Amino acid sequence: MANPPIIYGTGGRASRVQWLLREIGGDAANIKIDTRFKPNPGKGMAGDPSLSEELKKLNPNVRIPILKDGDFVLTESCAIHMYLAKKYGSPMAPRDLQEEALMNQFSFWVMTELEQDSLILMFTDGLGRAGGHPEWQNRGGPEQVQKNLNRALDALEAWLSDGRSYLVGDRFTVADFNVVSVFEWLLRGKFDLSKHHPHVKKYVEMHLARQEQSKM
Repeated sequence: MANPPIIYGTGGRASRVQWLLREIGGDAANIKIDTRFKPNPGKGMAGDPSLSEELKKLNPNVRIPILKDGDFVLTESCAIHMYLAKKYGSPMAPRDLQEEALMNQFSFWVMTELEQDSLILMFTDGLGRAGGHPEWQNRGGPEQVQKNLNRALDALEAWLSDGRSYLVGDRFTVADFNVVSVFEWLLRGKFDLSKHHPHVKKYVEMHLARQEQSKM
């Protein structure tokens, strides 16, 4: 039997992969997590040049998580989630081409429209770092960041306005997983969903509850 894949990295986006493995269950539980690598975007491992070089060889973009399955190396968390769901035959994986296209659609959407500003808000309003996130002003300041977030959330509110519980099909999929993972950061940034996005609030609360349930 081939050796199971290895996941490099813990914390940050790499923590999402660990949640996904719990959701998949079964043989995915045998996947090894290399915890030596921590989030430090684009800068390697501070104070450990040899570890920084190892990380750079695995991923020239110098970010985690990284998946290594035999000689195959994959980076970017959303791509890793889809790969693992399909590899282990999880119900979270697409059943056909159209489902796969929709899962990609929502994954690209949340990465491009919501994640960056959610991260900025978390570091600034959630963690209260002095001066906020370094990208705060580059994104147009607090008012523009809030405007960006509301615009993206208006779109998700519209998608969910028919009362659906899932973005694709009739079950929890990679699309839902990738979207609600980002909301962890948004909610840590103390963003209030109850004012204008009630369908989003209900959807996010329902699916984020799975994270704690998966640890039981």
